This record gives sequence, C-alpha cells and structure tokens, in this order.
Amino acid sequence: MKIKTSLKLALAGALLAGGATTAMFAQSATPLSPADNGGLLGQEYTGVEFGYTHHVESAPAVLHRYGFVSSRPLVEAKENVDAAFRYNYTRGSAFGSLVTQHDVAVAFTGYLPLGTAKPFVEGDAGWAWQRGDVAHQSGFMYLIGAGVELAVAPRVAVAPFVNYTEAPRFHDHIWNFGARTSYRFDRTWSGTFTVDVDDQHNVEYAVGVQRRF
Repeated sequence: MKIKTSLKLALAGALLAGGATTAMFAQSATPLSPADNGGLLGQEYTGVEFGYTHHVESAPAVLHRYGFVSSRPLVEAKENVDAAFRYNYTRGSAFGSLVTQHDVAVAFTGYLPLGTAKPFVEGDAGWAWQRGDVAHQSGFMYLIGAGVELAVAPRVAVAPFVNYTEAPRFHDHIWNFGARTSYRFDRTWSGTFTVDVDDQHNVEYAVGVQRRF
C-alpha cells in the first residue's frame, strides 16, 4: 500500500509539474525550426532527472534516484559522436537501515542519422560508491547499450534501448530494457519521461528536464 501511494504521489507531482511547465513555455516559447527536433542525440544540453524505482529483487522496496547529465557533440570526432558526463545519487531504506550510492561515468554515444531514425550505440565507464549501515564498498562499473531514437512528431522523439551494466566489485550484472520519450518545449528547454525494466523485474520511472544550448 505504501509503495502504491508513493507511486501515485510521484506521478501526480510529475503531471502537475509537467502541466505547469508546459503552460509556462506555451506563453514564452519561440518558434522551432526543422532542426530543433525533440531528440537528444547530436544536441548540447545539461539536465537533471528524478527516478522512482519499484525494487522487487530485494529490500529496500523503493529507490529514489537523483541524476545530473551534461552532453555535447564531440567535435574532435569525425561525425555523429556525443560525449557526456553523468552523476547519480540513489537511496533507499528498509527496516530502519539506509543504503545510498553515488556513481559517476563518462559516456560516448555514436549514432547514424537515417531520416527520422537514429540507431545508436553507447559505452560508459565510471566508478560507484555504496554505503550502508554496515558495509561500504566502491568499484569500477561500465555500461554497453544500443537503441534507436525515432522522431515521431515535430517536437517528440521516442528512443527504445537495451543496456548491459556490470559492477564486478558489487557482483552486479544487469540487463535493462526501456524507452525514453523526449518533448521539446522550445529551442532552449525540453523534458523526458523514461520507463526502464531490468532482468530482475525492477522498474524505474524517471522524469527529467534539459537546458539546451
């Protein structure tokens, strides 16, 4: 019951925030050109994200994630490569115990423009720190992923993806399957909604906002 209530509150808050943001941008939005698409690939932006995870693999049953990302096209590459810095802070509690994790990563994404579709591959490398009431550990982690970003409307893009993440010191080997929907409010601001399911049936719902440059 507590999980369902928290999820309803999180979704209601996201809807209210989205409605208020949309109304604000509707009053001040500048016209978009055909190049101002809804996708994130090939764009320079900085954003924040909030994730709510229904965690069924083990306690805690609910995880909250607060993320930051800064991405830009890699001008040093020949073409169609983005470089990004990512940071996440994740926390959850169970039976009076609090577990937290920080992780940072550098990511590179290569993509191929094919009209309204951009197939992509991604590689991340970073470090994670995890702390509980008893155990503390840290270690290297990496991600390999692939997907395709589809422009489904002038301001909207949908990007289904599959990722494999491994953190050897944590004994984590995780497959993730999901999709990210991005909507462009105007030339400067956009928002995202992502649903992500892993091979242990944990489900994350995430909302984000990006400042584009």
